[in-house]
Amino acid sequence: MRFLGYDRHGSGHETAAEHTSAQEHQPPAPAVAFAPPLHSIAVMPFVNMSGDRKDDYFSDGLTEELLNSLARINELRVAARTSSFSFKGAALDIPSIARKLNVAAVLEGSVRKSGHKVRITAQLVDAANGYELWSQTFDRELRDILALQTEIATAVMSAMKVQLLADQASKVTAGGTQHADAFDAYLRGVNLLAQRTDEASDRAAVSTLEEALRVDPQFALAHAAYAKALLIVGIDWTPDKERAQRLFTAARASAERAIELEPTLGAAYEAKALVIQGTSMDFAAVDAAISRAMELEPGSVAILTKFADAAGRAERRAEALDATARAVQLDPLSAAAWRMRGVQLYFAAQHAEAQAAFGRALELQPNNRLNKVWMARNQIVAGNVDAAIALCESEKFWAAQQCLAIAYYRDGRRADATQQLRSLQKDYGDAAAYQYAQVYAQWGERQQAIEWLYTAVRVGDAGVGDLKVDPMLDPLRSAPEFAEIVGRLQF
Repeated sequence: MRFLGYDRHGSGHETAAEHTSAQEHQPPAPAVAFAPPLHSIAVMPFVNMSGDRKDDYFSDGLTEELLNSLARINELRVAARTSSFSFKGAALDIPSIARKLNVAAVLEGSVRKSGHKVRITAQLVDAANGYELWSQTFDRELRDILALQTEIATAVMSAMKVQLLADQASKVTAGGTQHADAFDAYLRGVNLLAQRTDEASDRAAVSTLEEALRVDPQFALAHAAYAKALLIVGIDWTPDKERAQRLFTAARASAERAIELEPTLGAAYEAKALVIQGTSMDFAAVDAAISRAMELEPGSVAILTKFADAAGRAERRAEALDATARAVQLDPLSAAAWRMRGVQLYFAAQHAEAQAAFGRALELQPNNRLNKVWMARNQIVAGNVDAAIALCESEKFWAAQQCLAIAYYRDGRRADATQQLRSLQKDYGDAAAYQYAQVYAQWGERQQAIEWLYTAVRVGDAGVGDLKVDPMLDPLRSAPEFAEIVGRLQF
């Protein structure tokens, strides 16, 4: 098993269940002079003016589509969704929000949807003084949504004194649809993926995205989202292996179809990388797909974090650290981005810096168990065993058990360590083979650790993707069997 937890399966932002309101944990505004990057912008959640909260999916989804469109323009630095959406409903003035996100301008607005017609009011505000730079109201048919995205993007860039070139304009609408019903179903589907509340909502995401694709089979963005939804249902909710495999096959086909329809769509390559990573041990193919996504959309935090994961596994540490540094710049209020930053620093043996990154993730999500366990792992390797024990004893799930099996052993509590490992083995069998290898490696039982690594490879445990950089396995690196396993995996 492997858990990075930047997002369950890569929807690009924390799920509603995982994300604690960021405003509650913000430090006071800095006293230093405010000097954000010149062409930086945050897109606030557009207000739903339809009179029905059930239509929030539409105003939120439309905002996110516009945010993603602007993020595809290399000349702009766009604050990511998690950070921007953390201010939804907050009574903060624009300059205060801009300081927290370190942006020069803020785009806000409202959406009123009635049938297949939509009215959008948008305004761009100068972050330094709160003055309006541009505003306009648009009355459009939903089938004209692609033209509207280009119109707004052009107006925003003109107000920010950036020229939108022809090839950039095509990026704004890449992978979209001109079918109103397909667009509406797509927004409902991705909203369900963002919420990730339970099995029913995940399966509803699949059926809703299928609806979008029935209306418009050429809708590349819907194909990419559909691939992710099928992957989630296959991994989390389909214990029957044959049925799960059919879902995985369909997910791969949908990701490939998205690429075929729109070869310049980074989200399509991201979806392909996620499907390969979730269903195989072809690490080179994952790396190739997410690297292509990175070339196409270097402003996407979802892609940046997954690229960092792949680069880190392949020991390209500078690339991994650069990607996570950019991710936390674009998404400073995202615990997931800070956690990935900490993970890559941990793999690079920069433990003090990793501790600071995990600490920031915990400030943003104090009760998130992934933040705690990653911080505990870093504490173990750094030699702070008591701190690791305190963190892991506060949680009750498999990663905390494994953490305690190592930390108790380091603390001289051998019986307690053994009890934690036995309990883990009873509950998970071979599914946690990689974790057992880590435990035995840290216990100094090298042969047992090697045997469990072979089991992890045999059962397809995704955790083995970390073995080249995992400090928990350092005691095994001189073993010839370890080198043989690394060679077999063809990183």
